[in-house]
Amino acid sequence: MPVLLLITLSIASSDIPIDYRKGLEAYDADLFEEAKARFRSFLLSHKEHPLYPDGLYYYGLLEKDGEEAKKVFSYLVARYPDNRWAPHASFRVAQYYYAKGDMERATSCLRKLISLYAESDCADSSRTWLRRMEGKEECKKWAVQVGAFQDYTNARRTALKLKKIEYPVVLIKRKGTRSILWLVRVGYYHERSLALVAQRRLEEGGYRTYLVEKRCKN
Repeated sequence: MPVLLLITLSIASSDIPIDYRKGLEAYDADLFEEAKARFRSFLLSHKEHPLYPDGLYYYGLLEKDGEEAKKVFSYLVARYPDNRWAPHASFRVAQYYYAKGDMERATSCLRKLISLYAESDCADSSRTWLRRMEGKEECKKWAVQVGAFQDYTNARRTALKLKKIEYPVVLIKRKGTRSILWLVRVGYYHERSLALVAQRRLEEGGYRTYLVEKRCKN
């Protein structure tokens, strides 16, 4: 069921601002830059609208700068703790700290989420993440490979370009039978859905990609 139809179940179609509507349509069509611009316009002009916290969540999803996205999600949780997206926003904050290697804050966020939103799907995901972080459960992780280069300079240039737009990037040296390849990957993500979102965005940006799956210990 399209997102817009779900929204109209509780809010009359005529009461949905045009920027919010167009933002959802662009989001569903994977037109992420257009969607971000629409949601930004909605947020600037409809601060008292009941869909404002929903707009915040979508805007956070579309923000490529991890620090800025974390700020948006944190504000949503603090200002609208009863909104349907609050558990999801809280989980995104935990993921941000995890990606940064701040295990203490990531763990704290996950435990707080479980306490506040015990019955939510995000609480179940948080429990799984905590078990993985504690090494009690085998997990999988995913990355999006955007290139395999024989020349290190080209690989490094591509990796730096992606880092500048806030993608988590790993550069891997792979020895072949005749030569060395430098693999540029975006990730790793501990949810396949997040890797797929990154993959769509990268392909929108002109990269030819494929998804890599690995097993991990944490």
